[in-house]
Amino acid sequence: MNNQMIRFEIDGKKMSIDSKEIDTLLKDLKRAKKFWIVDLTIDEKEFVQYAIEQGELEHWDKLEMIESKEMTTEEAFNTLRTKITGDYSGHELWWSEVGKLLSDESTEGHTEEELDQQEKAHPILFAAGIFAAAIFLIGMFIADPGMFLGEMFFQAICGLIFLAGGAGASTLGRSDTGKFT
Repeated sequence: MNNQMIRFEIDGKKMSIDSKEIDTLLKDLKRAKKFWIVDLTIDEKEFVQYAIEQGELEHWDKLEMIESKEMTTEEAFNTLRTKITGDYSGHELWWSEVGKLLSDESTEGHTEEELDQQEKAHPILFAAGIFAAAIFLIGMFIADPGMFLGEMFFQAICGLIFLAGGAGASTLGRSDTGKFT
């Protein structure tokens, strides 16, 4: 973005700033009360937006959400700075890359045999967790069937709301492109 203008929005108010003024951009974004959006391309088809109250950063490109992650405002600013100044030639999911890097670092110093043992333990722990949850649910049902069924109904409704996009930053209005309004 050298020698270009960066277009951005703060709570729906559109602005622009020289791409060399990233520190000023971040200072301006701190004034947001509801959300901020920064366009990463000239055609505004790729952008990063942050919902203040929900603490959720989203990366969109070509009308599609590439990734969404909850994070603090400072983490969002660091991620935005990296996205603007970094060499991203394509759709690199920077959160996934950071997670992969941390995962790779957590395996340093371990022998291959130790790592194999850890991998074998995961299905056993998963099965034990499912078994414990099943026993707990059966116990709840036996203790008070009415309350159990009511709770399951409530959880199902909450799950449907979440799947329909009723959670997180989706509580803000959106345009056809996915940008907050």
